[in-house]
Amino acid sequence: MKKLFIWVFCGLLMQPTVYGMSLDLSGEKFNDEREESLDSKSDEELAQITHLNLARNHLTKIPAILKRMPNLGELDFKFNDISSFEGLPKLDKLRKLDLYSNDISSFEGLPSLPNLEELNLNMNRISSFEGLPKLDKLKKLDVDSYPSKSNLNSLKGLPQLDALEWLNLPGYAAHTMDLTLPKEFRDIVRYGGNKFYQTNFSTLWRDLKSPSWRVLSRHVEGIKHTAKSIKELLS
Repeated sequence: MKKLFIWVFCGLLMQPTVYGMSLDLSGEKFNDEREESLDSKSDEELAQITHLNLARNHLTKIPAILKRMPNLGELDFKFNDISSFEGLPKLDKLRKLDLYSNDISSFEGLPSLPNLEELNLNMNRISSFEGLPKLDKLKKLDVDSYPSKSNLNSLKGLPQLDALEWLNLPGYAAHTMDLTLPKEFRDIVRYGGNKFYQTNFSTLWRDLKSPSWRVLSRHVEGIKHTAKSIKELLS
């Protein structure tokens, strides 16, 4: 029987999951000291990690320690300052990669990840699909953002993704891209999370009760683009 390691890393107990072990180092827990402590673990111990959460750590690059975690299935980098895919190893078992709210502007350096099903690049600076490798199992791809962060306005460079079921594009692009959208994409494309880019007013009312500048600013963008689309239809 394969030995399963359960160990405490700097006072944090690894949690067992269906697939292996989960390590949560979110919220500024991944500092130099803890990175050194993690690096001191054996390859056999690190191979047990299948879920790693490094959200909210002010990271500017992808940590080198990932090269010693070949069995990662889920990787969370939300709310960091990572600017490129440089350093991301070819993780053959990775199914979900979450880079929400980082600073990535292109797909350059993204390795071909054979089992990747979900890639979240919402609130980054993606301006083109050029460089995106053919990800045969990719089902969900999110590149939504604000006009002030990205200028994605074309599907040029998007490879054939046979498994793709959901493609979330920037809401500001709806009035230009939807007119030239290939037929095969019409059932899977969303703009700003909606099939037709518009503000969900029931969601707006809910969010007003517990306001967040990030959430409310998105609604402002939604209202502006909805108004613009209506004006164009009536002109």
